[in-house]
Amino acid sequence: MRSLGAHVDTVSVGEIMLCIKAGFEPTEIVFTPSAVSIDEYKKAMELGVQTNIDNLETLAYFAHHETKYPICVRINPHIMAGGNKKISTGHIDSKFGISIHQLHEIIDLTKGHGLNIEGIHMHTGSDILDVEVFLQATDILFRAASHFQKIDYIDFGSGFKVKYKPEDI
Repeated sequence: MRSLGAHVDTVSVGEIMLCIKAGFEPTEIVFTPSAVSIDEYKKAMELGVQTNIDNLETLAYFAHHETKYPICVRINPHIMAGGNKKISTGHIDSKFGISIHQLHEIIDLTKGHGLNIEGIHMHTGSDILDVEVFLQATDILFRAASHFQKIDYIDFGSGFKVKYKPEDI
């Protein structure tokens, strides 16, 4: 997969280490954890991987202690876009991402402390069938990105439904 240009998304330092053993460079690895310790973030930083932050507490830690390390902020657009509730991660009750309604707090932390936010990210869910709903989330992400001057990338995450069997939609 790597030889074809694939990069990897990890949720733990163990997964990061496995990817490095498999031959991926740290620049080809994204760390997108949920509810991990600051120590795990520090270890990921030492390894030099791209890091997504999905909660205000961790973002505040970076604002006070790690302002130079480039990070990506995961936004929750409050859009139900996955194939069902179990695989939808962008709705209002999801634990993933910082609520779009808290964008002003992200902006305040960025401006007040000089955070190095290089990207903005969302993941609304898997098996998306309704393109229009995904486009609504995309619009929210673009509007959020417009508040940051030095964004290098926008990561749309998520995934559209793939027809595996003839009876699949």
